[in-house]
Amino acid sequence: MLAVLVHARTLQVWDLRRQAVSLTLQGHADTITSLRRSPEGGHLLSNSMDNTGMAALTAALARWRVLR
Repeated sequence: MLAVLVHARTLQVWDLRRQAVSLTLQGHADTITSLRRSPEGGHLLSNSMDNTGMAALTAALARWRVLR
């Protein structure tokens, strides 16, 4: 899995084995400033200039939720 910022407010998660985008994540209202995978590898975390954080379970990335 590789997560990349493709636009100021959009992330794409790539399946490197298939060499294809597996999921596109949107939801921040402003520019994403950081992206990180949790130390145990179970979550993908992002932060934005809109003062929100978002988290997704790496096993079920469709569950993308805002943390305030």
